[in-house]
Amino acid sequence: MKIRQKIPLLLILGLLISGCNEITAKDMETRSDGKVYLKSDRRTPYTGPYVAYFPTKKIRNEDGEEEDEPQRIYKTGTYINGTKEGTWTTYKWNGEKREDKYLGGRLNGATTWFHTGDRKARVQEFVDGREDGGGSYYDGEGNVTKNDFWDDGIAIAYPNPEKRAALEERRKNTKAAIKEGGGG
Repeated sequence: MKIRQKIPLLLILGLLISGCNEITAKDMETRSDGKVYLKSDRRTPYTGPYVAYFPTKKIRNEDGEEEDEPQRIYKTGTYINGTKEGTWTTYKWNGEKREDKYLGGRLNGATTWFHTGDRKARVQEFVDGREDGGGSYYDGEGNVTKNDFWDDGIAIAYPNPEKRAALEERRKNTKAAIKEGGGG
């Protein structure tokens, strides 16, 4: 069974193991093998959802009483067998956000940065953790302001159609090999 077929089963198993409680950074530790484990279960790499919050501070409510400000999400994602998988979203205080795609614990696919209000600011392709392929920058109205191209982590001049086709084929083969191997 390929990793893509196992993901729904692993997510269900992870939720059952964790008791469907919210898992945060304080509940986890990263080991020398690079995988994430729950502090309460040090033998099995963690599988399940993840959420992290911005630190909160005390504020005064309408009655002048001191209380904790509402929690705001900083990061969400999913771990499969101790590595990041699928879409991970990171939020900034100012309303901007970033969505990363992970496969085998490494960036693979389009990463999208957003201006405040969910308007795209930048889109960049990644393969095996490195910028690879076309990227675009957008202004606040959604117009493309710049395009660039990356080859295995190195910015290059935008390639001619033949070279671009060869680079895209290599990217496709690399992604297929990563998926077939079940990750990094």
